[in-house]
Amino acid sequence: MNPASSSFRSDLAGVWRRLQVLPDDEAGSTVSAQRPTVVRLQAGPWFAQWMQEPAERGVPAVPLCDLAPMQLAALTEQQACWGVCHLDAHPEGEVAHWLPRVDFQPPSLQSDAGWLLFDQPERCIEIDTHSDRSQVWVREPGTAWQADEVWCLQGLDADGHDDGRVLLGAGPWRVYLRPRRGRWPRGLQPGLTLHDLLLHQPDDALSWLDHELSLGRCEGTRCDIVLSSLPASRGGQRHTTIAWHDDGQRAWVRWGDDEGWWRPLPASPP
Repeated sequence: MNPASSSFRSDLAGVWRRLQVLPDDEAGSTVSAQRPTVVRLQAGPWFAQWMQEPAERGVPAVPLCDLAPMQLAALTEQQACWGVCHLDAHPEGEVAHWLPRVDFQPPSLQSDAGWLLFDQPERCIEIDTHSDRSQVWVREPGTAWQADEVWCLQGLDADGHDDGRVLLGAGPWRVYLRPRRGRWPRGLQPGLTLHDLLLHQPDDALSWLDHELSLGRCEGTRCDIVLSSLPASRGGQRHTTIAWHDDGQRAWVRWGDDEGWWRPLPASPP
């Protein structure tokens, strides 16, 4: 179930929350309630990351079609991506590259990469490779998973083909991804944000915002959604079960109202 067990790093695994960014708020000048919520789940080679400003966290947990234009505009500022983490060892230390496979935002100009420095077992300082900015991360207690606690599945359509959905499990934690169906415009200039796009094409707001990347914690078959790029999912619950086929090459998955076959996702990009 975990194709990357041989290279699994338990020191990197976990639900990590960003405490602060240096030097911007090194003096504590930024009030905690006004800081964005930044969470990264790292499990083997896979990761998922969210960043939401207070305005985005305040959007009501209702369907997109019931939100006002200003609330939809607030959602365009959030970040949410899922992908693979690649590590490079250097004489000076270790650099992590977080490479999104599916992103809520359009393609960026620069990759997300940083030098990693552990000053405590549950605390990591990430030094950005493109600037002098440093981020301080702390790990949620009890989330330093081992390889046998982690798996990743991709959803299949009626014909047995990959349909873009992903379900990542790490201990009792789950990451569920259902990407938007619409494609970015052809010839899109790298570095534009979703907010930039919707200023020019506001009629596409609902289709571009209909992108779910959710983080949940399971107790038995109930998964409580604690963070999501889709407001209607935030704070909700999903009944979820996974039954592996005897061959270990597929699993029957129930996630909320959806049921069907899923298969293990290779750790390396296709």
